[in-house]
Amino acid sequence: AMIFLADQARACGATLVGAWPTDGYTFHRSWAVEAGQFVGLVLDEHNQAELTEPRLQRWAAILQKEFCP
Repeated sequence: AMIFLADQARACGATLVGAWPTDGYTFHRSWAVEAGQFVGLVLDEHNQAELTEPRLQRWAAILQKEFCP
């Protein structure tokens, strides 16, 4: 679903921010990967719930840098 939201936002003229690295995830293929990164934060509450809080904190720092350089 993430890529469909991203595509719709771009179709409306939005510039996406908050790309997220694919490191640390186990998957075979994802439509949400562009240029080697997810188009946004991916959380895996089922398999990696313990990583949710650190990922949120790291993503918030990334967004802060992108919005307020």
